[in-house]
Amino acid sequence: MSINIVEKPEFGPLISPQRNQYIPIHNWYTFKHGYSRDLAIHLIANFNLLKGSWVLDPFCGGGTTLLTCKELGINSRGFDILPFSVFLTNVKIEDFDDKELMRQLELLKRDKKNYSYETALPDIPIVRKAFQPDVEKELLSIKHKVESIDDSKIGAFFNLGFLGILESVSNTSKTGGFLRLVNRVMSQFSCKSY
Repeated sequence: MSINIVEKPEFGPLISPQRNQYIPIHNWYTFKHGYSRDLAIHLIANFNLLKGSWVLDPFCGGGTTLLTCKELGINSRGFDILPFSVFLTNVKIEDFDDKELMRQLELLKRDKKNYSYETALPDIPIVRKAFQPDVEKELLSIKHKVESIDDSKIGAFFNLGFLGILESVSNTSKTGGFLRLVNRVMSQFSCKSY
């Protein structure tokens, strides 16, 4: 068996997942170790895959390949060692009813229940410093509202949205595979979207 390595420098600019930031569904959650939809499209074309073909993605990560395959009518399966990657991919490739999502959003907005916060954030030093107390209280309220959704598919959609705002309302920033503390003026942020 021989291996033929081919350089494709034109693929270089397509690697960054930042290219997905304006593409619906692909932009639902920034997976920093991912790649762009454009790269997946070029690779699918490079392998002459047509509707009905099959793709196996053994490291589904942010779901870019599986979502792109779905958009192009190509069958695909994927898996990942990270449970979050599996969750993220499954939410992105799910078919949602827009009207049902809007109905659930209205229910969440109208929900004025006072939730007892039996759940707290994990007792980890950086997590204790990550959120200002008022932001933490709002986040826990939103979390309880999302957990109260009866339909697990719709609950997963809103849970992904919840996870997607955490960095922007925290005193942390992702750096490589780690979180670091940053000084943010939190008064400019609000979790009162529900």
